[in-house]
Parts: sequence; structure tokens; C-alpha cells
Amino acid sequence: METAPARTLHKSSIPENSPETVVAVFSVSDSDSGDNGKMICSIQNNLPFLLKHTFKNFYTLVTESPLDRETRAQYNITITVTDLGTPRLKTQHTITVLVSDVND
Repeated sequence: METAPARTLHKSSIPENSPETVVAVFSVSDSDSGDNGKMICSIQNNLPFLLKHTFKNFYTLVTESPLDRETRAQYNITITVTDLGTPRLKTQHTITVLVSDVND
């Protein structure tokens, strides 16, 4: 895994008031062996989204609860991938989620 500057991966739109909506499914990989090849994925703690480790190196980003467009119309979710090597290398990617209004 090489370090890279943060960048926007994708813009996604999801309707407000939808419970546990899948926003993205992605995989991570690192060709190193040992701890250098093991990775941890995380997102910011202050957002209504969860990052679920689903299978091997696959992750699913889902809403934690229904979103309200009147409260917030857009979220920028930074996914951080860190390896367990020494020194630890990391890369960050941002997904922008637009909340669409369903009751106007």
C-alpha cells in the first residue's frame, strides 16, 4: 500500500428517511505480506454512517439511521485505510453523499 493524497471517489445521492441504506461497497488490498499487508478501514465518528466489514477485504458503507435533508443536505465521508506495518502507511478517500428530499 502506498500513501496517496485524499481524493473524492464518488458522489452518491440517497433519499432522506430511508433506514440503513447502502451508500457504497468497496474492497481494499495491499500486496505486502505480514503486518504490512493487514489493513484497517475507518470513517469519522461524528457522522450517521457505519462502515461494516462484510467479507475478506470488502466493506459496506451504510446509513446508521434515516437522514433528514432539512437538517443536512450533504455529507463528506472520509474513508481512511491504514496498514499495520512499521511505519504505518495510510491513504484517504472521500465519498460525497447528497441527501435528496422526498416530502417536498
